[in-house]
Amino acid sequence: MARIKPVAPTSGPVFIYVDSSGELVAGSPVTLQCEGCRYARGVTQFPASSIPLYSWAITKGVFDQGSSTDFRAMFARTNIAAGPGVTVAENAGTATLGIDPALVSTRVIVPPKTSSSACSSGQFSFDANYYYVCVAANQWKRFALSVF
Repeated sequence: MARIKPVAPTSGPVFIYVDSSGELVAGSPVTLQCEGCRYARGVTQFPASSIPLYSWAITKGVFDQGSSTDFRAMFARTNIAAGPGVTVAENAGTATLGIDPALVSTRVIVPPKTSSSACSSGQFSFDANYYYVCVAANQWKRFALSVF
């Protein structure tokens, strides 16, 4: 359990969050005393790489009743799960979403140089003259483009 209290009778916001290393942090322009967490001086908003938990206002050294915002509800009801065409890989608390190339075709930005250039079935590419389709591993077919 963490305990946070203002050190002086000053006013300002407090942002409570988990930082990118997994540490519980209370950040504020108000000087705080933290037990069970780390104090970050000068914080005026949630850092981009953080997981927001709460925000609170302090007025004259006292936490304002009714001024808190609980950001945890979003995490409690929003689950991310893989589904058809979507992959989820989790590593060290970070979930990475991706496209499952077995179900969703993906574009290869640079067209293949030969019909045996590296590819996975379903990938495609194009240039000004041809549309390329990978029909099997490392096997491209191309179709000439024409005006119609």
